[in-house]
Amino acid sequence: MLNRSLDRLSPAKMLLLAGAGTAALAGPVAIGLLIGVSSSPVVHAQSTRQTFEVASIHKCGPNAVVPLREGGGLGDIGPTPNRVTRNCITVMSLLQDAYVIFADGQKRSPSSVQMPPIEKAPAWISSDLYTIDAKAEGAPGQPAMLGPMMQSLLEDRFHLKLHRESRSGPAYEMTVAKGGSRLKNNNGTCSVDVPSAAVPRDSATGRPLPGFSGGHVSPPSEPGVPCRLRLNLRNGPNQLFVSSAITTGEFCSYLSRATGHTIVDNTQLGGKFDIRLEYLPDRITPGPVAVDQPDVPADIEPAASLFTAVEQQLGLKLVPLKGTRQIIVIDHIEKPSGN
Repeated sequence: MLNRSLDRLSPAKMLLLAGAGTAALAGPVAIGLLIGVSSSPVVHAQSTRQTFEVASIHKCGPNAVVPLREGGGLGDIGPTPNRVTRNCITVMSLLQDAYVIFADGQKRSPSSVQMPPIEKAPAWISSDLYTIDAKAEGAPGQPAMLGPMMQSLLEDRFHLKLHRESRSGPAYEMTVAKGGSRLKNNNGTCSVDVPSAAVPRDSATGRPLPGFSGGHVSPPSEPGVPCRLRLNLRNGPNQLFVSSAITTGEFCSYLSRATGHTIVDNTQLGGKFDIRLEYLPDRITPGPVAVDQPDVPADIEPAASLFTAVEQQLGLKLVPLKGTRQIIVIDHIEKPSGN
């Protein structure tokens, strides 16, 4: 999916592709819980520094409409092996792609990666939007450009400096609850239903984004491309996660982003499932908002906490663990220098 140009896609298709990662991901990335259970080795920076031949950076206007993506703006991913374009994306998303998802220059799906906490980051890297257009010599490929080469761009143009720390802290193991799993097996389709109050809308007009007007959402079908439909929406005061054809490991990656903690999959459930999870965010389980939402119906009641909702709605349980995990710490970053 990385080699498909989003420049030619409609806003609806861009939004639907966002949950696949896009970006956010083949095997799990190598930043995780170090407890000896389903953990991954640590990713180290490559010894050879790779850079773009030329790159331009422009800040997006305040009214830019950004497609959904776990962790930040989607942006566009160029179709060629020597050029990458990211339209109106947060620096936080660029950083997550460069230092976690594609850190080693390998192709993987963002939904299979558990994002480590990123500390001491200024607020603007999660709010300001930038368009990046970069060209490389030869044909390094999208993963190399989104990973090691984007690291060089962030370090050169944003003067980014960071380091990683290993710390002891809480984590969770996902198991099947006492009453048994309530997950629904995927029947081969790739679509979800979205309640009207949760439909993403254009912040300027208030109209539903294309593809959401009917409340039944289907991603563009591509031969040989598996379904990776993930939507993270607001339904009144609640966070709503709906997905089609997701594995329990990929669901753990979502829960890791929602809680800020590592989640180890110990359900031993194979196959792909359709998941609908609605919960009330709090300081432990924050949720992103895609676009400004209209006034919501008064009959939408606050849902349970994330941990309670996972057990009651899905028949799964999050059990506390202790372990050591990696933290990314921002030592220094500046708004980008001119082109």
